[in-house]
Amino acid sequence: MATILPHEAFWIYVGLFLIVTDVTIMIGYILARKLPSVVKEATFECGQPEDIHPHETYIRGADRYFAYAVAFFILDAFTWILIAAVKALDIFIFSFLLLALFLGGITTALYYYITRVREVL
Repeated sequence: MATILPHEAFWIYVGLFLIVTDVTIMIGYILARKLPSVVKEATFECGQPEDIHPHETYIRGADRYFAYAVAFFILDAFTWILIAAVKALDIFIFSFLLLALFLGGITTALYYYITRVREVL
């Protein structure tokens, strides 16, 4: 009886993932309607014509959302990335470089946030 080595199992998984993904995309393309419907071409905002363009309008509150997004990334996502990388690579010198990248990202994001808030005020 032949056994599958871990690296062979990984490549089998990757191959099956790519095949299933491609087949799913092709089925969606085949079954999709090719001509847009009247509803698809209609104006989305309750039938009202568009009078402003997003790139010309400042959205209030977007800076606060950015602050929440940065805080989430700092406190949750990137922390787990650091922990997983240090554990997986088992190289603690490399963790110093990741920490430096982490602190650089924090300072860059906070600098951007502070400059945006100063522009508004």
